[in-house]
Formats: sequence, structure tokens, C-alpha cells
Amino acid sequence: MRIRREFVCARLLHAAGFRKEAERLHSDVVTADLEASLYKDAFLDLLYAFGVHVREEELDKAASICQRALSEVELAAFSHEQIKAIWTLLLEKVHRRTIELDLIKRARGYMAVHWRHPSPTASLRAFGL
Repeated sequence: MRIRREFVCARLLHAAGFRKEAERLHSDVVTADLEASLYKDAFLDLLYAFGVHVREEELDKAASICQRALSEVELAAFSHEQIKAIWTLLLEKVHRRTIELDLIKRARGYMAVHWRHPSPTASLRAFGL
């Protein structure tokens, strides 16, 4: 509950215009997710922050979120190839400046369900793969 409360606080700080503080708290939330072995929450919290940065056209920050998702040791243990492919695609789209909010929405739907095990039927063509 404490971690979710801090996540909501980060969102409120951001809405109130305290972006730097919100980013720091959000990063702490992801770290707390990982320390508590809440890997699904960590994936979704990272994706939320990624979406915020994309909407605000802070694409360098969005890229750093992808890099964190791909490089965190704890997440690497739970990242199957489909998850890695999605984070890699998001990173490529950000670098090319061709990221679309609909892609983030589809990625969230996929990660919410298939964060631990790859989908045997879901086609990653929906993500452009």
C-alpha cells in the first residue's frame, strides 16, 4: 500500500507542476517495486512514466525509461523475449521520434496480462514487430 500511495503522490506532484520531485518519487516507486519483488508493478510503473515523458515530448527522458526497463537486473530475470522486444521497439520509436500514444496503450495492455509469461497467441505485429 505504501508503494501505491507514493505512486499516487508522484502523480499529484506532477499534476501540481512539481515535475522534478515527481520524477524522483516515481523512480523511488519503481525501486521499491523491485525491492518488494513486484515486477508487474515495476513494468507498469515504468511504462506510465514513459507515457508521461512522451506526452510532454521529453523523449530523452522517455528513452532513459526504456533503457532502465531493459537494463535492470531484477527485471531482466523476468523479462521474456516479447517484453524485451516491446521495450526495444519503444526505445527505437523514441529515438526516431515516431512514437505514438496508441502504441503505449497497446504495450500496457500486453504487459498487464503477459508480464511474466509470453503470450502463445498474441501477435507482436500489433506492436510493429
